Amino acid sequence: MKLPNMALVFAIIIIPISLVFSTYVGYQVSTVAMQSTYDTRIVTATRDAIEALELNTFGDLTKDSAASTRRNIQASVNTFANSFASNFNVSGYDNSDVLVYVPALLFTMYDGYYIYAPTTENQADDDGYSHNKHVLKPYIYYSARYKSDDYDVVINYSLDDYITITGTVRDKITNKWNYVAKSGYLIDTSKISKNSDETKVTGWNEGGTWVNLNQSEELYENISFYEEDFNLDGYINMADYNMGQNAITSIVVPDGTTASDGGQLSGDPHKITLKCRYCYSNNQKYYYAISCEGAHDSSKYVGKWYTFDNTGHVTRANENTWGNDQVSLLNDYSAEKFYQEAYDFSKWVETTFDDGIIAKNMIKPDGTPVSELTDPKDIYYIFNGDNTNILDAVGESSAFNQHKLSVMQNSIVYNLNVAISNYANASGIYDFALPEISENEWNKVLTNISMISFVQGMPIGFKTYNNYAIVTSTNNQMYVSDESIYYVINSNDENTSKDHHLASCSKMGDEINTGDKITGYPSTEFDMYTINYLTTGFIDENGKKYPDKDHYLSFYRHPSLDCYYCIVNKNSGAKDDDIFEMKRAKVLAKGRIKYNQYKVTQYINNKVH
Repeated sequence: MKLPNMALVFAIIIIPISLVFSTYVGYQVSTVAMQSTYDTRIVTATRDAIEALELNTFGDLTKDSAASTRRNIQASVNTFANSFASNFNVSGYDNSDVLVYVPALLFTMYDGYYIYAPTTENQADDDGYSHNKHVLKPYIYYSARYKSDDYDVVINYSLDDYITITGTVRDKITNKWNYVAKSGYLIDTSKISKNSDETKVTGWNEGGTWVNLNQSEELYENISFYEEDFNLDGYINMADYNMGQNAITSIVVPDGTTASDGGQLSGDPHKITLKCRYCYSNNQKYYYAISCEGAHDSSKYVGKWYTFDNTGHVTRANENTWGNDQVSLLNDYSAEKFYQEAYDFSKWVETTFDDGIIAKNMIKPDGTPVSELTDPKDIYYIFNGDNTNILDAVGESSAFNQHKLSVMQNSIVYNLNVAISNYANASGIYDFALPEISENEWNKVLTNISMISFVQGMPIGFKTYNNYAIVTSTNNQMYVSDESIYYVINSNDENTSKDHHLASCSKMGDEINTGDKITGYPSTEFDMYTINYLTTGFIDENGKKYPDKDHYLSFYRHPSLDCYYCIVNKNSGAKDDDIFEMKRAKVLAKGRIKYNQYKVTQYINNKVH
């Protein structure tokens, strides 16, 4: 064959192959790039959803009710769908179109979880065909049942050491079965000291240092509001207060200037900022301010208590008159109550289950052992057992904690598998399946309020997209972990020149002086607080009538700044364990926050005897 003919054959055969190969490689490169882009977009949509949940619960007065929680979760789902559609340039479609590639969304809460997934039940249209529709399934608790010759109980777990035990226990003396229903925190009872008659807790061993538990905390917080009516009883009014009593820190009038006295000022409602002491009662904050009535009589003060809701309204709670010991009545004793009740509950568990609860006794609803989690031949105790105390029930490496995480993970995996496989069978779109999630990721999910979004079956290039995104929330009011507590020095004298710190910040030692006190607050209380506030019309002292008006009210409950060292060295591991005041603050802050955190099952101790 002549050379020109060979060149022609080469061109006919090789060039198309090269073009096809080049196109294929280009598609592969494009697919990899597109998959990376999809990963980012899904993480963004998931983060938007969890931030929406944080915002909704932050401003929700009824966030602790089941109906409100479902509403907030549904709003978070809608945010995910809208962000998902926007990121993938498919805006204009409704949620059912956007979520067709989402076999499930998981929300892990404090003591249970929600699954948002498709269902075909009762979704048939007039044409008789069933259609998949995503729904928010009922709330599922982290729970397990344990049965032996001595007990048949269900234990509900939570993100921390709070548990609820319900069921029956055999009295070994009378041989009768008694019904039990009790909730509480498990603590290491060996770290507790008690008084002489062994009835009252007196101290807690924090890193080798004993912290007195029979003490209170002085809690302070700024609140801002617009004065609604100068003469309306039940609201804090400027005319009622003396600046010298340190109740009012500023009165901002509409032109931006600050009044130097407590006199009445005409015009629009004035923004008032109060630095108040407060204490808790039944998970509710009650703020205290001193009236100028009797201000010049040191033997008599009129204390007024108020509640401040998330709509910006300050309402009179009650009124008491005290003598010179008024200040002692303002302190908060939540931490002392927490350790007392936690100790009592832990001792009750030790006594009631003196032979311990064994993990292998966990059973399924049908009565068969849960072999996925426990080997019937492997006997280990969840707590108690072998004459040990509740010490074995707490700590990240304890048998109790490892078992609890296994129970939580097993429950979630089982119900996610059911939801996703049902969708795969009903839709016929894609072979949807629960992906493998690493143990590190599970640990993150099961120790924080979190969201996992699963996206599968989306066509990208020569393959289909299949991935998931996990985003945890550490800035919510539903659960406060130890790492989400900030500490301030001299809380009664906070100002913007001072910082708040993490417990691990070693810079705390550079700022604290002899006699200073440290107080811990949830991290959410250091964020800017914004309210859309509608003031009702009022008549000023000159008879002028003012109409209703919308206001946006923003303020900081704590004006301190983020510590730069905490931000850049968050995981440095440096701690101020040698500072006694820091140890005291951590013990009291953790106790106070846990005690006042809302728990769905906390009513049991009051209703069941």
